[in-house]
Amino acid sequence: MNRIFNRCIITTILLIICDFKMANAQQVPDELFDDVIPALEDSVPPENNEEQLWQSSFPSPEPERHTLSLGLETRPVNSQQMALMEMMSAKADGVFINGQFVLLKNPQRVMDFYQAAQYTTIWTFENQLLNEVEPLQQALIESEQDGLNPHRYHLDIIRVLRPQAYYHDIISLEVLMTDAYLALAGDLANGIVDPKTIDKEWNAEPVSDEQLMEWLAAGIRNHDIFTPLHQINADNRRYQTLKERYNALRAQGTKATDGLIINMERLRWMPQDWGEQYVITNIPAFNVEMYRDERKIYETRAVVGRADRATPRFINKIQHVVINPTWTVPPTIMRQDKLPKLKNNPAAFDASYEAVSASGKIAKPSSVSWSEGNGYSLRQKSGQYNALGRVKFLFPNKHAIYMHDTPTRHLFKQNNRARSSGCIRLQKPLELAEILLADNGWNAQKIQASIAKEKQQWVNPVKETPVYLVYWTTYVDANNTIKTTPDVYGLDKKLIRAYKKSIVQ
Repeated sequence: MNRIFNRCIITTILLIICDFKMANAQQVPDELFDDVIPALEDSVPPENNEEQLWQSSFPSPEPERHTLSLGLETRPVNSQQMALMEMMSAKADGVFINGQFVLLKNPQRVMDFYQAAQYTTIWTFENQLLNEVEPLQQALIESEQDGLNPHRYHLDIIRVLRPQAYYHDIISLEVLMTDAYLALAGDLANGIVDPKTIDKEWNAEPVSDEQLMEWLAAGIRNHDIFTPLHQINADNRRYQTLKERYNALRAQGTKATDGLIINMERLRWMPQDWGEQYVITNIPAFNVEMYRDERKIYETRAVVGRADRATPRFINKIQHVVINPTWTVPPTIMRQDKLPKLKNNPAAFDASYEAVSASGKIAKPSSVSWSEGNGYSLRQKSGQYNALGRVKFLFPNKHAIYMHDTPTRHLFKQNNRARSSGCIRLQKPLELAEILLADNGWNAQKIQASIAKEKQQWVNPVKETPVYLVYWTTYVDANNTIKTTPDVYGLDKKLIRAYKKSIVQ
């Protein structure tokens, strides 16, 4: 009885969808799609407070449900839509094909797609496969060019299908092919390994399921499912260079190194759009670069965190440049280094440090009773010998990690520069400050004039520049030359294991 009732509900929904499609196909006037000049009143809030109060007394409308345009509105109704709706309403994590149960890669994503597409079939019609199956087969096979495993995307089943042929398990095949396409698009855009399982602090936003579904919808709408896939990582010259090397090795019959493959994966973790201007710190390469329109405009050697105090990998935006920064002594250094010296000589730090209370009161260190819990911190004054040098670059984060100058210059001559407590020391910080503050009207002379005042000064760049703290042991430089670095934090082995496990699933 319940099954009959459910089928009635589904039939009703299907009829509503059909009526909606017919109405839209027949009744929408062309002028609704013309551009119109927006009115000023549409972009300002109403001035009538009573009207605002009246409006606020009603509950907020529910957010609009995501819908997809497939360009199939004029196609006849497919009698198999009811079977598709039933399958999606069952919320199964797989489908039966030839009596075998096949797990889907992401059942929820597939259900969301068909709901947004109003349960329109895209690879099949009635019991017949459409021509789109052939480019899908080719796309899955070509995934090997990205170091992926085509069999991860149900290729064993999909590769034997033929356009215009009739199949008994037609809806199961429909769902399987959608799952394959969305899974491939997701792996190309976001990688097959969850970056947080390797770098728990990595915070780049992955490409959303909604965007993956939009790519598939665009492919169906434009009768070209290849282009959305080929556009993924297309503007990432580093990825494309590693991909070219990978395929050149394959053509030679040479096995690609694990380092090449896993660093392609790391590049898939990056955003699709890095920004017109960005700063990138490649931790194991011990260098910092800045790019504008993919042209390198700055480079410097860097000192990064040592293995036991590793520099975390994450992305952010540079929001502040601080000239003549002060430095607050961290609690660990305070206990282990400074307090013993203060006990032996209370005036040891009076010349270059100051005591700062929780309320901001400043006093000489020798005037404070340095016992634990006294509420004072020790802060190094601005100046030539400040631990942070003459400038620091802040991209606020929970790790208290930033880039800065340093009075200790000899470490820049070393090959292994994993020597800091986590922050990033720059060999040429003033050049970076000049570039970041150029739109503020600052030049080298103005920066030097500010330094000469020996007072801390905060400047917020007009443009907040993205900064990427990454870990690439095989990477591409500004000249598209592939280089390798030592695995200073030992992260490669962990990623290699995770990648090899994921690629066969």
